[in-house]
Amino acid sequence: MTEPPLLIERDGPVAILTLNNPARRNALSIAMRDALAAAIVTLGNDADCRALVLTGAAGHFCAGGDFQDFPRTTIHAARGRLEQGSATLMRAMVAGRTPIIAAVEGHCVGAGVSLAAACDQVVMARGAKPRCAFVSAGLFPDLAGLWAIPRRVGLGQAKRLTMLGRAISADEALRIGLADELAEDGGALEAAKALAHELAAQPPLAVTMMKAIYAEGLDDILRQEVGLQPILMTTHDHHEAIAAFYEKRPARFTGQ
Repeated sequence: MTEPPLLIERDGPVAILTLNNPARRNALSIAMRDALAAAIVTLGNDADCRALVLTGAAGHFCAGGDFQDFPRTTIHAARGRLEQGSATLMRAMVAGRTPIIAAVEGHCVGAGVSLAAACDQVVMARGAKPRCAFVSAGLFPDLAGLWAIPRRVGLGQAKRLTMLGRAISADEALRIGLADELAEDGGALEAAKALAHELAAQPPLAVTMMKAIYAEGLDDILRQEVGLQPILMTTHDHHEAIAAFYEKRPARFTGQ
């Protein structure tokens, strides 16, 4: 039987959402993205659910977008995919009713960084190595990454993370603001759940309104994503990056 792409558990007023594709280190597939968006919207309408924890199965958070879901595409098709899926997910996460805490262990790459950065708080294991690797695929950060990352780390650090695509340590992530709290390896989920229960005890309307206010500017970035990322998805450099990944060789970018 095929495993579901997202697991949902309840711990009283807290729901734990687990990205579930251990064989691919929880790479974000379209099915996983859509399941996550639907769960956040549904739980946001549940008055008994006051906080969410987002984590990944089997010791990893998310290894980025699933290249198996990255076929050659047209600009029109890519725009539809981003508009109908990614924008819906990020509006639910950033501007939705329920606070979200990321529990990050292991791999946190590309889309994983965007997901974590969009959460209201990030608890990161000391052994995690976040890497904003979109540029290595000939793309810019989507999933609201260009909204969330600069707000966490400032513009200069955001450019460094997104334009160079280097992995950083959890200590560095905490220092620059990409993480809010560190936990021992294997302990990020429990620490995130404790923080989620603390948030769940706060007045829900005030928390919801703060999330809505903090989301200012999100729609502008999402419009840019829908308008520009599909162009990059059709370039030679993007297809070369995917080929180089599978062939385990350096990519040769030409600006085409």
